[in-house]
Amino acid sequence: LEFRRVLFRSAPDFLFRSFQMINFRKKYPIIAGTLCAILMLAVQAVVQAGFALLTENMTYPKYLPMLLADAVCIAVGIALAFALGLKDIFRSSREGFLHGLGTGGYFIFISVSTLIVSISSTKHGAPLSSVEIAVFVLAMAAVGFAEEIFFRGILSRMIFEKYGEDACGVWFSAIVSGLIFGSVHFINALHADIVGVAIQAVCAAAIGICLTALYYRTGNIYVVASLHAFMDFCALFSSGVFGEGSLSGTISNYSPLQLISALPYIVVSLVLLRRLKMAALLHKPSDSIIAVIGKLSSSQKSKNRLMWLIFCIVLAGLAVYAAMVIRLAIKL
Repeated sequence: LEFRRVLFRSAPDFLFRSFQMINFRKKYPIIAGTLCAILMLAVQAVVQAGFALLTENMTYPKYLPMLLADAVCIAVGIALAFALGLKDIFRSSREGFLHGLGTGGYFIFISVSTLIVSISSTKHGAPLSSVEIAVFVLAMAAVGFAEEIFFRGILSRMIFEKYGEDACGVWFSAIVSGLIFGSVHFINALHADIVGVAIQAVCAAAIGICLTALYYRTGNIYVVASLHAFMDFCALFSSGVFGEGSLSGTISNYSPLQLISALPYIVVSLVLLRRLKMAALLHKPSDSIIAVIGKLSSSQKSKNRLMWLIFCIVLAGLAVYAAMVIRLAIKL
């Protein structure tokens, strides 16, 4: 009886808070999305710190903390999606799973290429134990699904609902989502060289834009999550299977030449959201042909918003480039 009283008292309060959250994310989707990204980082940090305290002086598979942290993030992400009124991200899709994998074929191609390079450069020592390899595989899967629930399913969806009314709005949503995704990678500066982290963040932003474009095209969270997990698996194959190197070491060794790898993702994004596919994305059953064409041409307000965003990106890029040149000059 007491349990029922507590339940009936708390249910209206929960619904009211959920209603407030939904209103806030609809009015300020970029701020709400950034807070969601910070929440994910906070959950990861708390879980990993707690695990480190509980397992002090104990041995365990290298990727076990990552697996546990991202498993908790998946649970939090699912709960958050329901609280924000976005539960349909787990069932709505424009393309089936296999069709979506075909649409995202470039991610498979670049991942397999990375895997081949990784295998060829491995010293071919003895692989880790089956338990450690299994933990690594599960950790990569957890990372892919956790990050895609937060960044594509929640963040990019919230931004799209407010700004994706026309072609420029869709591009604005994809770019902002990618920038936030890239920015969170600066957390790696805690244990890696800042230049390598900056390069990683830029590349991650380009990948984030491309993944968002793919998510908008397919509407299938399971496609982007699977491709993300496969990319991470291939990128860290030597570390997870043979125990060679580490994530922080790999990031610290990044050079400015690796920024070139970000360009193909931009090209793929342009292909994914080309004019014909953009029309299908923006089309609604109630829209006439004229209405769809109007959405492709975009309003002046939407164009201005996108142009200002691109201008700020170029300005920030020039500032980072200048900082790198100054740092190199000081070293010389």
